[in-house]
Amino acid sequence: MTDRKDWKLGAASCILGGSDNFTHEGFSEYSNAGIYCCELSIWPKSMKKFDFIDHPEKLGNIIRGAGVEIYSVHLPYADGVSLSSPDIERTKSSLDIIKTTIRCAAKLGAKVVVMHPSWNYYDQWDDREELIRHGIERMKEVCEYANSFGLKCAAENMIIPGLCKSPEEMLRYLKEIPELGMCFDLNHSLVKTNEEFFNQLIEAGMHGRIYHIHVSDYDFVNERHWLPGKGVNDWDMIFSKLEELDYKGAFMYEVERTDATCYDIAKNYQEIMK
Repeated sequence: MTDRKDWKLGAASCILGGSDNFTHEGFSEYSNAGIYCCELSIWPKSMKKFDFIDHPEKLGNIIRGAGVEIYSVHLPYADGVSLSSPDIERTKSSLDIIKTTIRCAAKLGAKVVVMHPSWNYYDQWDDREELIRHGIERMKEVCEYANSFGLKCAAENMIIPGLCKSPEEMLRYLKEIPELGMCFDLNHSLVKTNEEFFNQLIEAGMHGRIYHIHVSDYDFVNERHWLPGKGVNDWDMIFSKLEELDYKGAFMYEVERTDATCYDIAKNYQEIMK
C-alpha cells in the first residue's frame, strides 16, 4: 500500500481559464498557492500560438520558470482529434497530432500522458463491440509510442456514452494492453459509483495500474468538476482505495476557473487531507 501523504499536489491547466493565461504570471499562481505540479492541456489551435510543436520548450520554460513541475500532459481530443472515428483519414490525422504531442511531452519532462479512449462519433457505429476493438488497437499504438519515450500512458474513464464508461470496459483495455494504465477521473463515474469502480479494479488485481487521477466532485448525474466536498464523493473511501491500489502519482485537481482558483485548491487540499 502507498501513503496519501506522498501524493504531490497538482492542478490541471484549466484552472487558469484558458491558454491566454499560460504566462509566467498565470503559472506563478500555482507556486504562490503551494501547488507543486501541473497537467498541461493544450489543443492544436493553441499549439500554433505557442510554437509548441517545433519548440515546446518555450512554454515549458514559462511553466518551470514559475516554479511549477510539468507532471502530465493531456493528449488532444478536440479540434477534430478523435481515435474513435470510423473515418480512416481522421484516425490518421488524429494519430499524427497525438504522437507529436507525446514527443513534446517527453521534451517537457512529463511523466504521464493522459488519453481519452473516444470523443464524439459514438452514434456512427452500429456495433459498440466494433468501436471497442478499434479503440483498443489505436490505444495500443499510442501506448507503445508513449512508452518508447519513457512516458506512461493513462486511459481516462469516460462519461456516458464514451468508451471506458464502465469498469468492465476499462478492465478490458487494461487487460488487453498490459503497459496501459488508468487515469481515474473521480467525477466521470456515471454507470457505477466510484466505490464500485474501485472494487472491481481491486477484484481484478489491478494494483499499481492507476497511473494518474483527476480530482473533483460531482452529483452522480453528470460531470461537474466541482471542488471536493461540494458533491457526493466519499473522500475517505477514495483515499483508502487509492492507497490499497498502490497509487503513486500526483493528486491532480481538474476544476475550472469559474469554480475555483489555485488558492481555493490549496485550501481544499489541506481540508480534505485532514
